Amino acid sequence: MKAFNRNIGILFFLFLFYSCANVVAPTGGPKDIESPKIESSIPLNKSTNFNTNEVLIYFDEFVQLKNLQAELVVSPPMEETPEIKSLGKKISIKILDSLSQDQTYTLNFGEAIIDITESNTLKNFAYIFSTGSNLDSIQMSGKVLKAFSFAAPEKAFVLLYSNLNDTAPLTTIPDYIAKCNKNGDFKIQNIKPSVYKIYAIADANNNYKFDLPNELFAFNDSIYTLNYDYLKDSLSKAVNDIELILFEEEPIKRYVKEKKRETRNLCLAVFNLPLEEKVKIKFLKSDLSNNYVFEFNKSNDSLKIWLTDSVQIKKDTTSFVFNYFYFDNQDSVVEVLDTVHFTYKETKDSKTKFSMESLLHKTGNVSEHIPIQFIFSSPLSKIDTSMIHLVELVDSIKKPIPFSINPDSIKLTKYTLDFSRKVKSTYLFTADSGAFKSINNQELDSLKFLFKIVPNEKTGNLFVTLSNVNPNVIIQLVSDKDKIISEKIVSKSQKIEFKNLSEGSYKLKAIFDENKNGRWNSGKYIKKQQVEDVKIYSTDITLKLNWDFEIQWDLNEKTERKSIVPEIKPLKDKK
Repeated sequence: MKAFNRNIGILFFLFLFYSCANVVAPTGGPKDIESPKIESSIPLNKSTNFNTNEVLIYFDEFVQLKNLQAELVVSPPMEETPEIKSLGKKISIKILDSLSQDQTYTLNFGEAIIDITESNTLKNFAYIFSTGSNLDSIQMSGKVLKAFSFAAPEKAFVLLYSNLNDTAPLTTIPDYIAKCNKNGDFKIQNIKPSVYKIYAIADANNNYKFDLPNELFAFNDSIYTLNYDYLKDSLSKAVNDIELILFEEEPIKRYVKEKKRETRNLCLAVFNLPLEEKVKIKFLKSDLSNNYVFEFNKSNDSLKIWLTDSVQIKKDTTSFVFNYFYFDNQDSVVEVLDTVHFTYKETKDSKTKFSMESLLHKTGNVSEHIPIQFIFSSPLSKIDTSMIHLVELVDSIKKPIPFSINPDSIKLTKYTLDFSRKVKSTYLFTADSGAFKSINNQELDSLKFLFKIVPNEKTGNLFVTLSNVNPNVIIQLVSDKDKIISEKIVSKSQKIEFKNLSEGSYKLKAIFDENKNGRWNSGKYIKKQQVEDVKIYSTDITLKLNWDFEIQWDLNEKTERKSIVPEIKPLKDKK
């Protein structure tokens, strides 16, 4: 009997062992995907005659606060931010500031309230209360976008002021605040009837004031009279569709932000902004104006100086005095005399040999529309065309071809080989040693290029018929890689052409160049100067090989603001 009981015990143990070994872990219930729900609050949300300093908000589950400082928006702002804590299934709000009479307050938590288990977010919960007998109920809404690109800002606030003085956003806290969402949309709620101005800011120092030069800022020229009589026809008691365009003000002061001496005979100066006029330069201790040549770039914000005097070239440091000017905030001329020192340091990568670059170095096939250009390492003093030859190869015969080598209108080192081309013909270009001589009397080695002109088989054309064109509109063609492919300045309704374009996607942009300086200009708040307007063609343009694409564009047509590319750099001044 004992043995039988012992065997039964062993069998029971083995049954339990194998049963446990094959147990499947509990799967639990379905994953929690719901955000926390508010069960109650003391005092009730949207209470009137509010006279306590603590609020308790109860939830249906345990909650916590995430990035509260960044997410919480208190409107109107309080001098002391409320003390807010999560306590299990409730949130405590302690009011530390004295409250104004007959004022409606909104505490918007953004995405700060989440549950503990799965971090589900209770979005845009707002606790609202009034110290008076009524809740103010007027609303304003709209969109904030960055100038030029029309991209939504990463973080921006909309500010509403009853103080209509132009200095108010520079020195005082606003009456109401709203935070933009990721699309740039905003809504200011529970506004008291009054007269207001509206602004927006990407607030770099989180003080709700436009007081730093690099802050993005937007202002609206309108004054809004908000009262219930004015809004009586609006069921929502709201002013909607307000558009605010953020811009960064251009610096006023001009200065040399970068300088270098790449070779002994070449100095480069880069200015922080385009200059109003070409700079005047001279050597610091002597006027050797014949011993250097210089050029500005197309945008008039960088300067190259080539030294020709052997004494100056041998010096490790050479100095110039730059004389230029700019306009201050009062449009008065500010003259600058700037002494700039250029120091040369020999390195293993230092280049001193006179050289030339051309697409003929890279390929033997030249598309019929591509110019053949020669880019020299320094300006030329002489081209001896008697030492240069261009022939067409027809069977075994070399047929001389008339040609010219023409200087560029801006770059002193760029030249173009011009001749009457024949598609599918083969050419031989040769230049003897010494045919090209630099301003430093260096001679280029001999050249020999064999190349063929090939047809434009991998391009398309775009034709744009413009209507309702105001004077001085810059039309830009922009690639899907954020690059400005081409631009044209137009002053009347007309048809423009963009030829020999690669296959791909493009966008069209129109810049309304009000000050006629050939570039887009940002705004200036203190002058009440808005940014120059920009319009973007409503759809992307897809070009295919050997296609002609034609579109009509009415520049008066209202199109939806949309981002073309994040932060295309504005064009520089053209002189």
